[in-house]
Amino acid sequence: MTHPASILHEPTASKARTPWWRNGWCVGLLLAFVTLALRGATLGNPLLDDDDGFYLYGGGQLLAGHKLYQDFWDRKPFGLFALFAFFHAFGPWRFWAYQLGACACVWGTAMAIWRMACLLAPNGGAVAGALLYIAGLNMRGGFGGETPVFYNFLTACAFLLVVNLLAMANPDRVLPEEQPPRLTGKLLLTEIGAMALFGLGLQIKPTVVFEGVYCALALLWFSYRFSASQKPGVARAGAMLLGQAGLMILIALLPTLLVVIYYAHLHAVAAWWQANVLSSLHRGAEFQWHKFLNLLFTLAILTLAWPLSRFLALRFTPFQKTVWRFISGWALVAVIAVLLFTQYYKYYALPLFVPFAILWAPLWQRPLGRALVLLLLAVLTIGGELQVHRRVTDRTGADWQAMLRAVSDPPGCVFEYKAQGILLDATPTLAECHLTPWSFPDHLGDAQEVNSIGIDPFTELKRVMAGHPRYVATTSSIMDADRRGDPEANPPLDRYLAQILQRDYVPVYHHREHRRHRRDREEDMVIWQRREPSSPAP
Repeated sequence: MTHPASILHEPTASKARTPWWRNGWCVGLLLAFVTLALRGATLGNPLLDDDDGFYLYGGGQLLAGHKLYQDFWDRKPFGLFALFAFFHAFGPWRFWAYQLGACACVWGTAMAIWRMACLLAPNGGAVAGALLYIAGLNMRGGFGGETPVFYNFLTACAFLLVVNLLAMANPDRVLPEEQPPRLTGKLLLTEIGAMALFGLGLQIKPTVVFEGVYCALALLWFSYRFSASQKPGVARAGAMLLGQAGLMILIALLPTLLVVIYYAHLHAVAAWWQANVLSSLHRGAEFQWHKFLNLLFTLAILTLAWPLSRFLALRFTPFQKTVWRFISGWALVAVIAVLLFTQYYKYYALPLFVPFAILWAPLWQRPLGRALVLLLLAVLTIGGELQVHRRVTDRTGADWQAMLRAVSDPPGCVFEYKAQGILLDATPTLAECHLTPWSFPDHLGDAQEVNSIGIDPFTELKRVMAGHPRYVATTSSIMDADRRGDPEANPPLDRYLAQILQRDYVPVYHHREHRRHRRDREEDMVIWQRREPSSPAP
């Protein structure tokens, strides 16, 4: 594999053996080893993440012929559940499948980071930048199959295409045979490829639109600069740019348009629109200071790459300055995108690690910068592994088996309400239950969802409980329905369900997790079984 920085750092041909850290195969093996080492403890864990479990459930529902937004509801795009349908096809190995798929995406993203960082940094710094990304994910809760783990790979590949285009037009090349070729064809292919990747990303998480728009605008600017030497007329240049913009918009929207056509065929465009657009606009988002400050701390660390680069007086060629500015713009857009969504969950920061890992890599030029990069890498690795250890010890395979036994004797359907851990797809019997389309544990019980799911959650909860589900999985916090300080608490619904559980159900399982703060109180699961008519109340 040709080292991507060779056009900058090798003015003459050399037959010397390439050091391992400049060999793509060796770097790839190293990054694969680190990825598996840092995430290996999570592999095969069915309780690793609630979102992942629901995506798997949704994927299984698609395979069974059920319709997203009609038979089961979520605001995530169709493409995400189609991806997890592939993982679900592995049956009992589905947890391994999606977690190894996530590992593959982490590795692929790290490789793309390395290739881009090689154009800005010494070889060791480029490798360190890729390692920063792998370690940073775990630190912010990205050790499972959260959506950024998958779409970060698509985003990184799209930006890599643009950086490769810039490398072709690199004025710093010194060998005659490396003079830039005609870029018109390459530019068109880059626009098509990058927007196709962002189009797929939109079907995993729509928030990727911010990076997509920035990339498209940058491509239009580069197109204008590349064509300036040909001195086309103003009208012709404007028409070319408009045509390129229209083409990129069409390609980026094509996967979503295909999904809309599919739902038009089902006469369910209104359901698609409500889930994908209206639900996000109407979703409540009470500001939470502790989450915001946690995010600000991460931002403060990552954005140090900018002042440190000036403080250390890093040296860049004109071409490298272009790439640096391009990646910096990407990082700035990613920061703005994260700050716009005021819920500030930990994994919302995961897209930041891609551009900032590249921006930290050039600090390797200076001894102090090298020490700071290694320090950050150590902090992220240790902190991330502590996060992984806490999760895999709080949620184990033995816990999963105990939950399965609790909801299998006797067999019956389970209704999940604010529970931690997805049991909807645990057994074939449970997967066939359709107590409500709003089956994700937080859809009916989270106060922030009241105006976003398209129905009255209290009415739906009453309808579900009128059907007397055999099992109800919930959290012990609903028994304290009047608790304050919890923006997700919905006291009327919590109180209603608590009364029914105390009257008609008995607890058969209680799973507790390690908690550092009182606000983590809901991180547990209580499974209630409906009391037989002859069973006296305690």
